[in-house]
Amino acid sequence: MVHGLLLHPDAFATTVLRGRRDFGGGSEHSVYLDPPTARVIKVTHADLVGDGAVGQSRSVADYLGGLILQNEVFGDEIRLEGLLEGEGKFARLVISQPFVKGRRATPAEIASYLDGQGFLRDPDGARVHRDSGVRVSDAVPDNVFACDVNGGTFVCTIDVQVNQAIISSVHPG
Repeated sequence: MVHGLLLHPDAFATTVLRGRRDFGGGSEHSVYLDPPTARVIKVTHADLVGDGAVGQSRSVADYLGGLILQNEVFGDEIRLEGLLEGEGKFARLVISQPFVKGRRATPAEIASYLDGQGFLRDPDGARVHRDSGVRVSDAVPDNVFACDVNGGTFVCTIDVQVNQAIISSVHPG
């Protein structure tokens, strides 16, 4: 039922965000720590400067599709928590994902991880999976973390852009 996903901005700010640590976020989201659930709450920015409501995506559907792909491809646990009414042309999206305690992964760790998952380098710097065609971009140290676990390093994505690559079959003629 869609009505259950609509969040009133004032009630959201005074109940859900009250007392939560603001991590500041980035170009797409404001990010808050929710200690009781060991998750972070991410709220897309209002669309005051273009596409901020859906981050780097072209539409809300693309944004949500990317989150689904990120969950499937990388085993993440991103959840859609609701839509925040009000500010701007689009509703702001509220998502959550598990809090990851670690450090920013190095570019070498990111490359090794993606190589090991079957992602090939694209000329524009993104990665495309050799079998599925899933495209990953924005896989940079701010968006990929490394955690030391049992003497090894576990690399996990926290805010990469994931979508299905558009494969063009242009033939001369």
